[in-house]
Amino acid sequence: SMVQDPVRTLFAAPVSASFLRIEPTAHHGHCCLRADVLEHEEGPPDRLPEVVVLGNFSADDPFEVEQQDQQDQANYKFIEEQHLAMLQARLSSSPGKLQAEARHVEHVRGYEERPLQRQALDDIPVCALDALVRSSEKDEGYEVAFMRQLLRWFKHDFFAWTNAPRCEHCGSGDTKTIGATQPTPMEKQYGAGTVEVAQCSNCGMQTRFPRYNDPSKLLETRNGRCGEWANCFTLVCRALGYEARHIHDWTDHVWTEVHSDSLQRWLHADSCEAALDAPLMYEQGWGKKLTYCIAYARDHAVDVTKRYTRKFDELLTRRNDFTEKQLQQAMQAINEFAIDRSVATLPEGDRESRRTALQRRAEVEAKELEGGGTDTAKPEEQVGRTSGDAAWREQRGELGANNEAKRQALELSEKGVADAAQSAAGADSTPAQAPSEVTPTATEAAAAAAQQQRPSSAGTQALIKAKFAEYVASGLAPNEAAVRALQDVKGNAVASTSPAPS
Repeated sequence: SMVQDPVRTLFAAPVSASFLRIEPTAHHGHCCLRADVLEHEEGPPDRLPEVVVLGNFSADDPFEVEQQDQQDQANYKFIEEQHLAMLQARLSSSPGKLQAEARHVEHVRGYEERPLQRQALDDIPVCALDALVRSSEKDEGYEVAFMRQLLRWFKHDFFAWTNAPRCEHCGSGDTKTIGATQPTPMEKQYGAGTVEVAQCSNCGMQTRFPRYNDPSKLLETRNGRCGEWANCFTLVCRALGYEARHIHDWTDHVWTEVHSDSLQRWLHADSCEAALDAPLMYEQGWGKKLTYCIAYARDHAVDVTKRYTRKFDELLTRRNDFTEKQLQQAMQAINEFAIDRSVATLPEGDRESRRTALQRRAEVEAKELEGGGTDTAKPEEQVGRTSGDAAWREQRGELGANNEAKRQALELSEKGVADAAQSAAGADSTPAQAPSEVTPTATEAAAAAAQQQRPSSAGTQALIKAKFAEYVASGLAPNEAAVRALQDVKGNAVASTSPAPS
């Protein structure tokens, strides 16, 4: 009776349980819900597993699409065909490149499929991430704090960067891309438009690297370059209840944006770099010469280039594929198509409120983009690209805008830019994390949560890691494994008789 709006309950696997207590709580003013449950499976009699319950992170986001009967589905299909025909007519006089942009709306719509979101949720260690958020002393909204931990987990624990694929014949990592070939019918089924071919320096054999574009397949392969990273991460964000955008940079990069209710704006989130709210990193850190940055969500599309530059007048000289008026007309047509099609799937009572919310946000964002933002770059925005082989980054002109940016990029290679931000903030808060350290894994997240409740020790952390490895080996998902490892150690621990050294 305390829950007025629908909420999403996340379990690593089906469980039989009796709920003992559900209570509202808060994190820096953000309303949350916590639950204690008693599982019916065998285990310690006093064990009360923790369940993290997440609703949508945006109050304006309708929770579920209303289940449609066959007649409703037929009507909706007819309406959708009308919308598509209108879009095609409106784009008929646009340049070919702009006509092709409409396909991206269809791609992001795929993130809304419930089975796909369920597949993603099964891999996310929600409880461990929530424990890290609750132990953080940073004064920010829950959705922002959770996103920081999600980015770190995705980069360091879940997805892997692929310069060239490991040899599938001898297992050697000493391979080099020598060309490309056409995908097989099976590879095409998962959206692979091309297949890179790498040759092994050890055995001389060749290995295929399909560039998959199907997020379901990427949840299995968990590797690639920025296209695969942003594609899979945007799905992960949607599965967790974030309103998310897929951002296309026409100078060959992609990333994500998520909406923050506590900040009332969209936040840049680059999973390749574990970067949050650092939009100037490409221009001022990497040294990119941006042209067009277009955002696509399930129910809108917008040109967000101004968020990523402080040199828009200079940038305009490079935007010469078509006129600005042609771009504005095409984006307006695509945006209205995305809104109309998405709103049509909502329950009648939610349609007008969603349109109003989108209009209000669009007006706020337009003022933000026109305002230009601050000219002072954050520490993490002054670092060159950290993801990918150094020679590859240098070849693309993304290793760094200056010598200092390049130095930091090489020092933080494959670690992301979070360390740069922590180092800058260290003098005013907690000691900075050394650049050589790796961000906490799901196992270490459980250990970090444990340290909030008892004196820390290397032995305790080692025990948690050992328990975690044991549960993962038995087939448990990382989320459940981390929680069980923490609970087992907590259950066996005896209350400390003296405080830990300061």
